[in-house]
Formats: sequence, C-alpha cells, structure tokens
Amino acid sequence: MAYRLIALDLDGTAVVDGQMPTPAVRQAVAAAEACGVRVVLATGRPYPSALRYAEAFGLTNPILCFQGSLVKQVGGEQTTLLAESMPRAPLLELFEYAAARDLDLTLYSERALYLVGMRRPKPFYDLWFGGEIEHVPSLAEGLRRIDDKGLAPLKCLFIDEPAANDRLLPALRAEFAGRLDIVRSHDMFVEAVSPLASKGRSLAFLAEYFGIPRAQVIAMGDSGNDVSMVRWAGLGVAVANASPDVLAVADWVAPTVEENAVGALVERFVLRPAAFDRAFEAAVSLLRAGELVAFPTDTVYGVGALAWDAAAVAKLYAAKLRPAGKAIPILLADPADIALVARDLGPAARRIAERFWPGPLTLVVPKAERVPAEVSAGGDSVAVRVPDHALARDLIRAAGAPLATTSANLSGRPSPVTAQDVAAQLSGCIPFILDGGPCPGGVASTVVDLTGPRPALLRPGPISLEDILAALWPDGRSGPYFLNANAVMQ
Repeated sequence: MAYRLIALDLDGTAVVDGQMPTPAVRQAVAAAEACGVRVVLATGRPYPSALRYAEAFGLTNPILCFQGSLVKQVGGEQTTLLAESMPRAPLLELFEYAAARDLDLTLYSERALYLVGMRRPKPFYDLWFGGEIEHVPSLAEGLRRIDDKGLAPLKCLFIDEPAANDRLLPALRAEFAGRLDIVRSHDMFVEAVSPLASKGRSLAFLAEYFGIPRAQVIAMGDSGNDVSMVRWAGLGVAVANASPDVLAVADWVAPTVEENAVGALVERFVLRPAAFDRAFEAAVSLLRAGELVAFPTDTVYGVGALAWDAAAVAKLYAAKLRPAGKAIPILLADPADIALVARDLGPAARRIAERFWPGPLTLVVPKAERVPAEVSAGGDSVAVRVPDHALARDLIRAAGAPLATTSANLSGRPSPVTAQDVAAQLSGCIPFILDGGPCPGGVASTVVDLTGPRPALLRPGPISLEDILAALWPDGRSGPYFLNANAVMQ
C-alpha cells in the first residue's frame, strides 16, 4: 500500500510534551514529504501555537487544530477550510458547571485564549497554548467578546491534576452526552468541543479535500483525543507510550515519542516501501532483459526467468548446477493462464486447479508448443503452478510472461525460505534477489502428474493426497491413482 497522507498528533506523539521537534523527527517528516506523502499536524493546540510547529517542521499543508474543530491553511491568506463552533446552550451550561465547582476552565476562539484567572505560572500557558491571552471577569464575557469579533467559540479546556481529571472525564461525558464531545488530550487536560468535531472527522474531510482514499491515510496519536482519527485512518498507529484506548484501536504500535516514533513510522511505511518499489522495478527490468531473479513464493524462494526465453532458461540450469535432464516448472499469475503453457487439459486438471490454485500444488500437464524444450528438458509435459503469493503473481504479471521457476538453491541443497538463504547459496550466480520477507509456507509444493491415464503423486507436500483425491472425486468414490515416491522434483 502506497500511503499519501500522514496525520500526526503533536504532544506525546511527534514531540515530547511542549517541546519543539528534534532534528531526527524533522528529518523523518522531510523524508516523507520528499516521497510525495503529505504530512499534516492534528492537534488540540490553538492555531497560532500549531502554526509555530508547522513552521518548525517546514510544513505547508493545512493544520487540524482545536481537536479537529478547525482546519486551516498555513500559507497565503490562511484560509479556513472547516470550522465547527461549539453549540451555545451546552457551552453556557459548561461555564456554569465549572463555576459551581471552581474548576479551571478556559475558552478559545481561533486567535485567543480567554480565562477568568491565571491559576498557573504564565510560562505554563505559553508552553502549552501560545497565542493571545485575554483575562475576563467571566467566560460568558469572553464569549461576548468572541461574538463581537465575528469569531466562533471552538474549544473549552479544563486544567487539573491527573487524578482529578480521571474523575472529571466520565462526569462531563455523562452530563453533556450528545451535546458536547469530551476528550482527554493529556493527563492534565480535559477538553470540550462541538459534537460534530473530532480529529477523525476533520481528517476524513482533509483526505477528501486532497482526493486521497481512506486506505492511503495514516494517523498516529497517543491520547484519547486521537482515538477517532487512529480508528478512521487506513492505518492507525499508536505510540508505545499511548493510553490504553488508543492502543486498543491501533493497527500498529510505534516506539515511544522519546525513541522517535515518527522516524520509525516513516521508515516502516514510507521509505521501506519506496525502496521496495524501486527493487521491484529493477527485478522486472532484469527479467525482461533475459536475466534471472530470485523472489519469494508461498512455499519457498524461487529463481526465475521468462519461460519463452530459452537462453534465459539455460542460465537457470547453469546457476543452480541443475542436471540438464531435469525439467523446470512454470509459475503463472492467474489460473486462466494455464492455456498459455498447456494443451489437451482434461476435466481432472481443471477440477484440481479450480480447487487448489492459487496454492502450493504443481500440476504436470501436456505442454503447449510455445514452451521451449529447455523448460521441459525435451519432454512433452510441463509442471505448472499458480502461487498463493501476491508479490510473486505481481512480478509475473509485470514481467509480461509466465516464469520458468525452480527453488532458489543449488541442486540437492535445502530450499531457501528467506532472501538471506538465497544469497548464501546463489550469491554471485544470479544478478538479483527481490527480498519480500520470509516465505510463509517453507515447504515445497505438492506435485501431481496428470499426463497419464491415472493421476500420479510425484512429490508429497502441503496439500495432502486425501485432499487431492477428494477434489478429483468429490462424490467420495475412490478413483485410480498411484504414488511414485522416486519421481521427486526439486
């Protein structure tokens, strides 16, 4: 999957609380952008504070701030793309709720923070909130000033110690259920926004704005306010220091923020796939040029050449030290492609292929005239399989022809299940190994010969003889077959 949009929470995810991004994190973000991936900040911070972080990262994409209540562009006229004002009636009730309990509640417009009393040192507010601070006799007065400026109330925030917020969060959710969205953004912060606002909703809006499908979006966060976007994204990521509710909905867990979670995310899901795409293109080019390429399948690593290229197939024999009289199987991208390499297929071949392809079953069938003698070792039959491995089938399709493929080992040696196993045996003998990770099967395919009057099991493998017989004779009657234990293909 090629991801095109990454949404990063700030505090506790991209930066250690309140600090500016480290050089390593900035480099990771720049690397993602250089690969064509848009990186956006999704934060509870006010726009002026979030803007400072965007500038520190060198980002020009819109910012999701105030827990998704505001989506605003960075450059030019700083156009507002989305804004969700807090509904008036529950907002006024929230003021009364806080005043009756002497809770430290602040009110935000796009540009300013309104508070009745500064209960903590000013550097605390500068660190966490930034922007203009207005002292007001009451939050109702702050709301009146917001109205007078033609702005909207976007968020309220409670500041208290973690234990007190543990009690406050469920109480507020019960009191304002369905009327305000209440989230925990930090141990010390509980926030209230419009019930229509969330990081998940604003991220969905921005993805649509850019024309990016949900499947190509990554979101990473650490606190309860990030749950909606981590759940919505095609790939939801939690940092290892995340709260349990974020970890519960994440598809992948990155290291902690102190361990450069952003760098790990970009390496795993942006840089590594980009490097693999280049490797895949190189493998296709080599195959089309008549060279050999090793690649993973659902069973073991194989080494292949274009089946129609007799000279390339000859290189297979030489690289593996394979006896000239030993035929080489052909891998297909799709079951229907068997018509390209086989002729006179009977009902048994069609029945068994329909049941087990793609999968670890090789069928020996009469070969089509187009198949070079080098593939069949001069014989009139060919071994054919459709691997149950997306990368292998993609490679065959991209190469434009079936691949004559045999296990990527020296003849008589163990079959490899990793790219490193291949290199240990064939390094210097083949020009390229496409590393697609370990093979999931690890056991060579079952081989059945369908060229004679009776099916013959040439090599036992992952698909049992009983399963094969059941596919050939689904009514349960026992048909004729024989086991030739000496005719083993490698």
